[in-house]
Amino acid sequence: MQVDPQKYKGIFNGFSVTLKEDDFRGLAKGWAPTFIGYSLQGLCKFGFYEVFKVLYSNMLGEENAYLWHTSLYLVASACAEFFVDIALAPMEAAKVLKRLGFRGIWKGLFACIILIGTLTALQWFIYDSVKVYFRHPRPPPPEMPESLKKKLGYTQ
Repeated sequence: MQVDPQKYKGIFNGFSVTLKEDDFRGLAKGWAPTFIGYSLQGLCKFGFYEVFKVLYSNMLGEENAYLWHTSLYLVASACAEFFVDIALAPMEAAKVLKRLGFRGIWKGLFACIILIGTLTALQWFIYDSVKVYFRHPRPPPPEMPESLKKKLGYTQ
């Protein structure tokens, strides 16, 4: 409903107009696809991240996985997000960017940043809470493999 640029001039104006016309019920319109879509997105995001992290660690080998762990985690996270966004797409409403033009595609950026930022923070909170509830150990910091310690002359 917020596609009408004459009626909804920005995020704060959009809240105001919606509250005046539909009360608080208007803010809840469309909650079901959002809830379902982002629940699936969160579930898949963290699951795929773990899968890609293990897959790429095995591809690199123990030593390289240790040496490049930050890059490995970033690539695993990006790959997970790529596939999750494809799964989320059917649940998202899409504007068709022809009528709005290039400048028009940026109009919802502020609202999108707020939405995605808060949802991602909530997803991390839930992810961590579930791990704590089920007493899953948090991963220890990466430890240098014995083979790499020998190559570098570390003795313990």
